[in-house]
Amino acid sequence: MNIDDEIKRVRDLVAAGKTSSEPDEALPKAPTIELVVNGELYVDQVPEIGLKVGVDYDTMQTGQKFVLHLFSNTPSDGDYRSEPVTVNEVKPYVVTVPKENIEKMHKNELGLCLYFIDDKETSNWTTFTVR
Repeated sequence: MNIDDEIKRVRDLVAAGKTSSEPDEALPKAPTIELVVNGELYVDQVPEIGLKVGVDYDTMQTGQKFVLHLFSNTPSDGDYRSEPVTVNEVKPYVVTVPKENIEKMHKNELGLCLYFIDDKETSNWTTFTVR
């Protein structure tokens, strides 16, 4: 799987009117963002330390690596790709997206968040409107 191609595919789905990832039982759970309330993320509510994003999936195994991506539905300077996280213990993980990335996302546009496991499997995705 080419991660950039998959992100483009998700953006194309959004451009075609799909506003959410319909939960697919075969895919790992979507990331969770506590600051997303009623489908909206207010940039001014993101703490200075950054936006905390939870990653937890049923098939998690030690030794796997996952990479979190958070981006606008159109490319922006706020597009974020985390460093690879190695699963050392099967538990929920938290990835912190720098606030400056969130501030650069397009306002009043859909934001998307997903992760890739071992560069070959994608998760369901989380969507939110950036305010």
